Amino acid sequence: MLDVARKKERRGLWLGGFREELRLLQLLCLAWWRGEYRQVSQQALLASIAGLLYFLSPLDALPDWFLGLGYLDDIAVLAWVVRSWRGELDAFRAWLAAQSPQSLADLERLPAPEGR
Repeated sequence: MLDVARKKERRGLWLGGFREELRLLQLLCLAWWRGEYRQVSQQALLASIAGLLYFLSPLDALPDWFLGLGYLDDIAVLAWVVRSWRGELDAFRAWLAAQSPQSLADLERLPAPEGR
């Protein structure tokens, strides 16, 4: 999750409108991992994790360093995950909206890197 956040911040310009979807997928995985949200199907959770791993992977169909085009495949994978699991993500979005500001802040706080 830390790596996703770092890459998202580094490449925010290229992600454009997908920043929010990337954040949503990241929060879904964090909430599930922490046991706070379990109302997601295994298929949607696995697709979200796979999409985030693809986003992180240096072994893309188009390498990230490839002159402006390197993020097209990342965006395409994220778009597929979001489109395929729209209902599940909308339910999670509604769950997020019902959380207190403190709970939301706690959820968005990433775990400390190991060794610190």
